[in-house]
Formats: sequence, C-alpha cells, structure tokens
Amino acid sequence: MASAKYKKKKISAISLSLFVIGLSPIISILLPWDFGTAHNLYQQMMTNNSLAIPITMFAIIFFSLKDELSDSFGKIRVSKIDKILLSLFFLILIYSFLFVSINRLSALINGYALAVQLLFFFIFYQISKKIESELLERFWMLLGLSIMIYAGLWAIDYIITPPSEKDWVERIPGVTNIRWAGFFWVAIFASGLIFAKNSGVKRFTPALIFGAFGLTMLMWTGTRGGLLAVAFGMFISFILVKQYRKFLLAYFLGATIISLLLSALLPIPNPQYGLQRIETKIASSENIEKVGSGRTILWRETLNIIAQEPIAGHGIDQFQFMGPSRTIGFKGPHSFPLQILFSIGLLGTIILLYGATKFLIHYKLNIEKPYQLPALFFASSGFIYMIYDNFLYYPFPVTLFAMSLIMIFSKRNSLRT
Repeated sequence: MASAKYKKKKISAISLSLFVIGLSPIISILLPWDFGTAHNLYQQMMTNNSLAIPITMFAIIFFSLKDELSDSFGKIRVSKIDKILLSLFFLILIYSFLFVSINRLSALINGYALAVQLLFFFIFYQISKKIESELLERFWMLLGLSIMIYAGLWAIDYIITPPSEKDWVERIPGVTNIRWAGFFWVAIFASGLIFAKNSGVKRFTPALIFGAFGLTMLMWTGTRGGLLAVAFGMFISFILVKQYRKFLLAYFLGATIISLLLSALLPIPNPQYGLQRIETKIASSENIEKVGSGRTILWRETLNIIAQEPIAGHGIDQFQFMGPSRTIGFKGPHSFPLQILFSIGLLGTIILLYGATKFLIHYKLNIEKPYQLPALFFASSGFIYMIYDNFLYYPFPVTLFAMSLIMIFSKRNSLRT
C-alpha cells in the first residue's frame, strides 16, 4: 500500500514538473512581469539574465523532484578518467572566472542558471524511461498552447502600451530582440507533430493550427534562421521516420500554404518584419555580409578575441562585455561553436567533445513513440540553428533541446549492465 502511494506521489511530481516546463514560455513573461517600457531593478535583473526559467527549475527540483534527485545521485557511476576530466573542466571555469572574466556577477548568475539546468537534465534523464508516453504527449500539446498564449500576452502588452518603431525589434517579452524569439515559433511547429498518430480531420486540424502559427510568426517577423531550421528539421524527420512521411509532407505543405496567405495579409509594422525582408536578404546573395547580416564579420572578430585566451577562454556569459567592440551588448556571437570556444577555450571544448563522443558511442537514436517525433524535429532544427544564431543561449531552447535529446536517445543494448 505504501509502495503504491509512493509510486503515485512520484508520478504526480513528474507530471507537475512537465506541466511547469510546458508553461515556461508564459512563465518567462509573468515571473519577471516583462510588460511595458518601465523596468525596475528586479525586472532588469530577471529579463537581462533570462532567470525566469532557471528559477522555476530550481523550484521544481526543490519542491517536486528532490527525491528523484537523491535517487539519481545514488546511481552515478563515473570512471577515473571522467573524474579527472570533470575536475579539469571545473578548474578551467574557476581560472576564467578569477583571472579573465571582467563581469563576475554575470558569470555567477549565469553559472547558477547553467548548474540548475544541468541538475534538471540529469534528473530528467534518470526518470525519462519511467515516464508514460501519454504524459510526454501532453507535454508537447501544452507547450504549443503555451506559446500561443505567450504571443497573446505580447499582443496585449502592445495594445496597452503602444510600441515605438524601435520597440517592434527590441521590446519582445522574454527576450531582447525579435529575431531571438524564433525558437518559440520553431517549438510550436515541433509541437504540431505530436498529432501525427491521429487520423483524418482529428489529425490535421490541431496540427495545422500549431504548424501554421509557428511558420506565420517566422515569416511575419522576418526570421530567416528559424525558417531554415524548420526546413532542416523537416528534412531529417522525413528521412528518419518512415511511418509518418505522408503526415510530415501534408503537415509541412499545409502549414506553409496557410502561413504564406496569412503573412501576405498581416500588416508590416517595421522594416525588420515581413517576407520582403527575407526576400531582400536572399537577393543580396552577391554580398555575403548582407546575406548573413554581418555574421561573418562578427565571427572573424570573435575568433581574434578567442585567440587572446585560447586555452581556458574568457568565462561564462562574458561575450556581451568582452566581444567585438561593434557588438558590445550582444548576448553571444550568433554561433554555438564560437560561443563555447569563447567561454571555455580549446581545452574545455575538447573535454565537451570527448563527452559528446562518449555519448554517441553508448547511446543510439530511437524513434518509436509519438512524442519522439516532435523531439527529433526540435533537436534536428536546433542542431542547425545553433550554428548561425544564439539558439543555445536562452534557457528555453536549451531546456527543450536537452529534453528532446534525452527523449530520442537510448542506451545501446550491447552496453547495458
């Protein structure tokens, strides 16, 4: 009897955790109360450091998953070489923090955020195989609805406090630039894939609502990076998931047609919005700098700064203070590989690559259940998105990307103990 109660309590804790993470787009606005133009010290601290989700995760771990955390630590088995490399990795972080970083408060705040996320991912990994498929399917549905509500709150904010021309680009709830909201629209497009297992009208109506909403927002906001990520995610999903190819094709074509029609009807409030911006950038193919909005210049200058501290890097979240002079204030170099090199240097990057290689050796891709299709899509989209944008800077895409990887990879049978 006691065992049944304990099991029910654990299921409730996991359900609550998934429910809260599913609501994270809304929480990213409500917790810092990221509305209007006037921001007090609390709001500035919360929004500038994107702390809403890490704080929420900490609450989840402390109040809901602390038993799972304790159980998870009891299952840790680390080899001697891994212990040495982990120790070396932390020494690199300490060295950069003490001798290189110029804003230690930012390093501490974002170091805390990373630590909390890693704890959550560790727990989620340990319990993921025990979570019922239905719970994870509901998670994707809730996430899609949450993103639509996020957009609704954004619209209400603009109605109550009308935006200036600059606000259309920089006053975006939960982020600091319209382009960096692209991961929300990719995520809701991914959420639509959870309906692939249904049939007929029941299959396509909710799916197309999510898919068309995501693509429409990407087109309307002129977010080329997100559109490329969606195309890549669909390509990988189509190649790897044979049983849902008809659905994937119909979903992509249907969502594209609807979003093109809606994008043509929606008003363009700012030159940085709309399909015309995307077309203009593509038409500039003879000028690589215009096509990439100056990314290649940013990347070259970032490499020069990386060369100043090539071994240990400049520390966590220091790019906005130590990056190229023309982009001071940018959260990252618009490239995850460069972000890693800048933050932890060559030595830290090699250790991470070692960990990634070991993961691929011990784990295999496993796509069998409906909830794994949106996870595969988001992980695939994120893989390309991180190459040319700050996709893995904000907590929301980092969280969803890591959870997606955990959902679609499983231990190889030959290596089970």
